[in-house]
Amino acid sequence: MLLLGLAVSAQARSDAAESPLIIAVSKDSYPYQFRGPDGDASGYLIELWQRWSVASGRSVRFEVMPWQESLDAVAEGRADIHAGMAYSAERAARFGFTAPVAQIPLKVFVHRSLPKMTDLAELTPYRIGAIVDSVHQELLAAQMTHPTMVTFPDRDSLFDAALAGEVKVFANMDGYLQRSERQQRISRVYPAHHRLPLATIDLVAAVAPGREALIETINTGLGRIGERERGQLARRWLGINDDRGPLLVGVADDLPPLMHLGEQGEAKGLLVDLWRAWSHQSGVAVRFVPSGLGQAGLNALHKGELDVYGAHLAHQVGKLGLDKAYELFRVPSVLLTCSDSTFQPDPPWVGALGVLANVGYEERLALGSASVTLFRSDKPSDLIEMLKEGRVEAVLLPEVMAGAPQPGVVRHPMAQYEVALNVLVATGDQALAERVKRGFAELPAEPILAIQQHWQRPGLGRLSEPLAGALTGPLMPQGGHWPVSLAEVPSWARQSLAVPEALDELSEILGVTLAEEPGSAARPPVALVLRPAPGPLDPVEQPLVSLEYRLIGAGPQPKRISLNTLEGTVAVLNRSPEQAWLAQKHPSVPTKVVRSLEEARNAVHQGARLLVSTAQWQAAQIRDPGLDSALLTDGPQVGLYLDLPASLHGWQGRINLALALLSWQPRLEGPLPSTRPAMAFQVAIWVAAAVILALALALVWVYRNWRWEQLQRSELLRQADQGEGLDPITALPGRQVLDDRLAQAVLRHGREQRQMAVLLLDVDGFGALNRKLGWGGGDALLAQLAQRWSSGLRRSDTLARFDGDQFVVVLNQIQDVGAARHVAQMLLMELETPFRVRGQSVTLTASIGVALFPLHGGDPISLLQAADAQLKRIKGQGGNDYQVA
Repeated sequence: MLLLGLAVSAQARSDAAESPLIIAVSKDSYPYQFRGPDGDASGYLIELWQRWSVASGRSVRFEVMPWQESLDAVAEGRADIHAGMAYSAERAARFGFTAPVAQIPLKVFVHRSLPKMTDLAELTPYRIGAIVDSVHQELLAAQMTHPTMVTFPDRDSLFDAALAGEVKVFANMDGYLQRSERQQRISRVYPAHHRLPLATIDLVAAVAPGREALIETINTGLGRIGERERGQLARRWLGINDDRGPLLVGVADDLPPLMHLGEQGEAKGLLVDLWRAWSHQSGVAVRFVPSGLGQAGLNALHKGELDVYGAHLAHQVGKLGLDKAYELFRVPSVLLTCSDSTFQPDPPWVGALGVLANVGYEERLALGSASVTLFRSDKPSDLIEMLKEGRVEAVLLPEVMAGAPQPGVVRHPMAQYEVALNVLVATGDQALAERVKRGFAELPAEPILAIQQHWQRPGLGRLSEPLAGALTGPLMPQGGHWPVSLAEVPSWARQSLAVPEALDELSEILGVTLAEEPGSAARPPVALVLRPAPGPLDPVEQPLVSLEYRLIGAGPQPKRISLNTLEGTVAVLNRSPEQAWLAQKHPSVPTKVVRSLEEARNAVHQGARLLVSTAQWQAAQIRDPGLDSALLTDGPQVGLYLDLPASLHGWQGRINLALALLSWQPRLEGPLPSTRPAMAFQVAIWVAAAVILALALALVWVYRNWRWEQLQRSELLRQADQGEGLDPITALPGRQVLDDRLAQAVLRHGREQRQMAVLLLDVDGFGALNRKLGWGGGDALLAQLAQRWSSGLRRSDTLARFDGDQFVVVLNQIQDVGAARHVAQMLLMELETPFRVRGQSVTLTASIGVALFPLHGGDPISLLQAADAQLKRIKGQGGNDYQVA
């Protein structure tokens, strides 16, 4: 009997061990866990648990249920494991947790119409949406002082409210949504570069308390899942690496100026810089891996040795297990013939033609040149050799692969045979493909145009939409004449917003004449109208100018104010955009409608506050010493828009791009002029004093400037005989050589009346890093940093080590401040790839102060002082940015 009992007991334990573990799955936590289209469990965690089942030898069964029910199922014993939940102290008291199965970045999404935030404290005036009882709500309450929270039962209702404008700030996981159409709306209205980091928290599996043996089993199985498997899952579902390391981006090593390697082996080129801008925009770090354009590079991507190929010419990739995620660039082609050849460059062609294989030529030639015999190769050099040997009569190649001109070879441009450079990912990496598309689609025009201008070369082709346009020519080179109607523009807007000047500059950028005239039936006018911004579901349009709104009150007012914190009555002009906005968005705010600004002023003196645009108040020229204004941080989104006739709707994208480039726009609005009469008199006194002082100092300045130049010339001649003066650690010019070159640059640019820039760079937190790495490690890090920064500068510029971890860049002969900004951005982007020092991965950030000659100083000392002032300002704001004086 005893043996029988033991046998029964052993069989029961065996049956229990073999019975599948029940895993509770939330139905609405995409992409981690959710109910798929077929009703079954799906997502990152589901595939991870399936691999865990194979690694541990334990079978599993998934039960999909609402979020709260999934928690209760584990707590009550109806399920063995919860697929995954964010760790929090409150949940730790209710469940037993495994080792982390993943990490989730949590972000605060900020509407594109709000100012760019840098700290959670700046969100205090706004209502913040969050899912009820979520970890987001718990974290916001812990990190902010009395946040105004608005809770929603689930993600769908939260997103509905965010898209409808009920909340303009909300907290959520930084991942992609199950519905692509909704994802596009969220990405458009809440762009990635406007989001604030909330936290990166552990995602853990949970069991009921007391089941330590099960936790140990789970942890053992998770430890058997390799890094490569986790990386594949993360790319497929999250669009990032599982360990949050940089994405490995394959780039061609010999395709200048698009992609190539510099003298130090670093990746360079127009498309490389576009990827750096993508990284900055999306917040995903990248590391460039030199890869050939042949089969080896594609195989590396297929095998998982690369995460993404930055831009590849391959046309057919599906058979290799690859997908095209995004068309990044298009390049024209050239037809090469021998100088004595009778081959006609105009298709259809007859004869033997060599073509680069798998770039799309074969399909197009088959349609229009049935008489041509094709010879294919994936090596341009082989094709050119075939041409010289007479084995083919012509060769068709992408222009960037044709190499330098060769004797006896004639080039015929073939713009009609453009070739696409596509971003490639492994088949199945849907989230990575989506992240790539959204990141490039959301790139602002300014860095794109700056990068294109920097790398502009003949024959580069054009950037594919939505990256179209360049500063080197009009956006619509075919020209034209568009009549513009200003009948709906109020007189105060014409007066304060410089509308004719704006239209003139817009005409120059577009290459189209915009003239105020009524138009005709054959040529309908472009109407300029004052109206609210488009809704989140409407087509995206850029305003000619966005109005700034203020609250006018009696007595001193704060500099900035939110309507959410306002008490009392708000006065608005009758039939104004702000009246309709208040009625729609804030119906509970007490409102007083007035018919004129004079009537509004009386209402303000009686205790109300007037909501009015800065431009309209300036145009009214009301001088009342008892009134003051506060900038409204969450005011109406109203602007002047170009209302296009139906025949011009196709140009809206180019118009949006042109509007983003208008240089006059920042000057349109600003602080209200003082309403105190005494101020004008004080200003007049100060101006007179300044004039007298300037006259008194003019002779002294002329003499000292002449004397200083003579002394500088003598000093430069003396220093020229004292050797190179290179810094021994970085091999850069040291302080002595810097003084020499900076002084020479000031003298030269002063004579030629040209602009130059001085950038003062300081590594953030280098002292702590130096103590951690040791002095030798710190010196090695500085040497790598100097090498990386040097690679991105022109030969005519100077990078010098100034002092300790401070460096100076002297940019010679720049066009404007935009060139200095571009270089500062590029220098910061160079730090996004971690450094390797003594086997450790080290990530650096830097602060940069920028000063321009002669705008911010006429001598080396004043330029360095101006740059240092901006550097200290950036340091005080947390670093990792640049500021122009």
